[in-house]
Amino acid sequence: MKKTRSRPHSRGCAHYPKYARLYVLSGFLILLCLSAGSLKAEYPPIYDVEIIVFRNLAPNDGGERWTTPVMHRDVNRRSFPKDEFTELAYRLYQMQNITRALENSRDYEVLYHRAWRQLAYDKRNSVAYPVETEIEKGKGNSVQGLVRLIRERFLHLDVDLFLMANQDPASGMSGHRIPLFEIEEKRRVRSGEYHYFDHPRFGVIARVTPYRPSGTPAETPDAGAPASHRQPQGESVARLDETP
Repeated sequence: MKKTRSRPHSRGCAHYPKYARLYVLSGFLILLCLSAGSLKAEYPPIYDVEIIVFRNLAPNDGGERWTTPVMHRDVNRRSFPKDEFTELAYRLYQMQNITRALENSRDYEVLYHRAWRQLAYDKRNSVAYPVETEIEKGKGNSVQGLVRLIRERFLHLDVDLFLMANQDPASGMSGHRIPLFEIEEKRRVRSGEYHYFDHPRFGVIARVTPYRPSGTPAETPDAGAPASHRQPQGESVARLDETP
């Protein structure tokens, strides 16, 4: 009588066919790849934002009268939100030639030129970049307001800026600034293009470009920059590339 050998049972997944285990492993790998892809997609992209604010010295508004704008409370913030923006070195500015052209013209006065780097969030989580300049000697106007970059299905730049003036010393409030005119506009923008926000009395030129790391060491933001590009004293500057 011929004896039959009983097959030893392997522990673990002996009751699963071999091809079934391969399917399980393949499914696990697919889920892992999808999870990694979703995490990468959810991480907000980084953009460089640059704006120039200038005053029109020869306004062509046909004598139209403008009502005095009312400033929103959150426009008065003087400090930068912590760890949200990186001030760029002046050598990285991409619109220096535009600033020079405006400064060489008798029809315009450059009040503000700044560039920074930031994460682009959706509308709900977006953070506004506060703009504020001091009234310099020889200039009767300054700028104050907010610039907000929003990235959802499309890229948007929301501008809410006020052209400010010193209060008349005869009023007894010398040094106090009052809003004269306002640019408030929400616009869809294309990265790398120049965008002009228009007003008969002053204007804004903006450019938004995706950030691509180059390994260039950081510089002092104000190095070699004209006065209209420097950070007002007393304001804190948060840097994305700082290590705690």
